[in-house]
Amino acid sequence: MENRVVLVTGGASGIGKGMVRMFADRGCQVIIFDVQDDKGETLAKELCDQGKKVVYKHVNLFDIDEIKNAYVWIKEQFGKLDYAMNNAGFGIPAKPLDECTSEEVNKVIGICLIAVTNCMIEEIRKRRRWDSNPRPLSESPVFKTGSLNHSDTSPKTA
Repeated sequence: MENRVVLVTGGASGIGKGMVRMFADRGCQVIIFDVQDDKGETLAKELCDQGKKVVYKHVNLFDIDEIKNAYVWIKEQFGKLDYAMNNAGFGIPAKPLDECTSEEVNKVIGICLIAVTNCMIEEIRKRRRWDSNPRPLSESPVFKTGSLNHSDTSPKTA
């Protein structure tokens, strides 16, 4: 894994933060895409102070142009992208599902499905253009991870 370039979306906290640490410990150059600037910058600095190669970039995954520009930035800064861990996401607020608004549900679907899928599409497109010997899609090192952590989806009863 030494010197591989790895992107972790949602890498400033939770599962993504663990992935960032794991890849950095294995000698990878790790890119964090997130909107939690304080957490992302703190994590990157902490790991860089340990001699690891980690960089934080603010990327709003709800903005397709920002996603596209971020991949241009990766090419300019690193020249390649070996692995993409599409981990960004969050769950429905901790309350009974029948009390959730359509806005809350749409936001979850927006980040966990639409934004992550847009990232994966962009990653696959870029890798096909950047690689001198592109792999078949079935061997593409682009992954979707994450979880929805809603604990109580049962309707309330009287």
